[in-house]
Order: sequence, then structure tokens, then C-alpha cells
Amino acid sequence: MLKKFIHILYSTWVGFWFIALMLLLSPFIGLPLFFKNGFKWSYHVMRVWVKMLVLLTGIRFRVKGKEHLAGGKPCIYVINHTSYLDAPAIPAIIPEPLKALGKIELSRVPVFGQLVSGFAVWVDRKDAESRKKSMEDIRKVLLDGTPIIIAPEGTRSYPGQGLLPFKDGAFRLALETRTPIRPVIIHGASKLMPRGTFLVWPGKLEAEILPPVPIHDSDDLLDYKERVRNTMEACLLRDTHYHPPHLQRFSEVQ
Repeated sequence: MLKKFIHILYSTWVGFWFIALMLLLSPFIGLPLFFKNGFKWSYHVMRVWVKMLVLLTGIRFRVKGKEHLAGGKPCIYVINHTSYLDAPAIPAIIPEPLKALGKIELSRVPVFGQLVSGFAVWVDRKDAESRKKSMEDIRKVLLDGTPIIIAPEGTRSYPGQGLLPFKDGAFRLALETRTPIRPVIIHGASKLMPRGTFLVWPGKLEAEILPPVPIHDSDDLLDYKERVRNTMEACLLRDTHYHPPHLQRFSEVQ
């Protein structure tokens, strides 16, 4: 009972500071988006938001593989998705301004949805037209020189579930633009805040930025998707908290 009370109390503390910092910094995030090159300034303020939250809550981020960052060049990052903590982890992990493909439900969250809309291309996964348009929009962002990040599973997985089937969009985009994918792996997020709860524990999240997965001339969509998935799975298997079920096949057409 005491542990449950402490859990709720700490989660309330995290939620309070998440909202308080969001409201405090919202003018500095939102207003620059109306000006030329303001996107970069806004992204850096987002990073300040996360760093302040880290200091106040005890949730820490450790990043490995910084040498594999794209350095501001056009880039497609793909990330595993196990927790709501993955979203604030992105600006903590990747210093270069980027845009993300996000679920349209998040755009409807008051204040938060409006703020992050400047950094997101929204998609309704249930709507084929929305999925098609979102990939067209994200392609334009990439061709304009802005890195992008996509969670190819499309939704959060449950602890111990393993990687979910990958959608095709990120891999089709990589092949069409000849932009190799750079996988990003987050370890420990589901331990601190698993799917199915808003309660959170303090602790450390470790992120690994992996080398880009090269595109071979002979690659088709399935080949490339499988090689990226195998790369991510191999990295996750080094995590002592990761116990996936027996290897599952993952062909799923977006």
C-alpha cells in the first residue's frame, strides 16, 4: 500500500512539472514557429523543457552512439516504441532539429497538441487517405533537408512482447529517396512507464543510436525492412530486461 501511494505521489509530481514547464515555455516554443528558421529555435527550447524535467524528476537519459547522428543532414531515424516516455526522449537523444510522424490523437491534447504540431506530421492510422498524405508530407520534409523520425511499429508494445510488425512507410521512403535508415533503440522506458498506465517511476533510460543500415541495389521493400528489424532486434537482445517471444515474422503492408 505504501509503495502504491509513493508511486502515485511521484507520478503526480512528474505530471505537475511536465504541465508547469510546458505552460512556462510554450510562448518560447510556439511563437518562433511563425518566423523563418524559427523551427530550430523552438526545437532547442523543447530540449530545454526536457532537460529541466530531468533535473526535477530524476528520470535520466544516457545516449550511446552519438557519432552516428546525421549532423543535420537529411536522415530517417526509426525508433522502437514501448512507452509514453519515448516522446520526450527524442529531443533529449537527438540534438538536431527534426520532425516526427505522430498519431493524430496526440494533436487533440490541449496545449501539448498545438505545441508539438510544429514538430510533427500527424497521421490517422485507421484512414488510408490520411496514411498516404502523411507519407507524402513527411517525404517533403525530408527532401527539404530536415531529418525525420518514425516509429515503424505504429503503436506502443507491451513489456516482453517484442517488436511489433513494422509498417512499410519508413522503408518505402528510404528506398525511394536512397536515404539509409538510422535505427534508434530505447532501453528501459517500459520498465519506468509501461503501456497501459500513466504511473511512472524514476530511473535511467538508455538510448543507442545505431549506424545507418546501408541500402543495397538489390534491396526490395521486404529485404530492407527485414535487415533494419534484425539490426534493432539484435540490439534489443543485449538488453537484460528484453525477453521477446520466439522470433515472429513481421510482414505487414501499410
